[in-house]
Amino acid sequence: MNEAINTSEQASIQRVVCFKFKNETSTETIQAHIDGFDALKNTIYPTT
Repeated sequence: MNEAINTSEQASIQRVVCFKFKNETSTETIQAHIDGFDALKNTIYPTT
């Protein structure tokens, strides 16, 4: 078996999200959006 190929047990889905903010957007606002988006993973895939 080719070790470069993932089996269904090893495979996972990865997603990339890109943000673009206007230059005048404050650091606090940017961080609030990033934190909120990061919190979605616990809503979609709750930890047990």
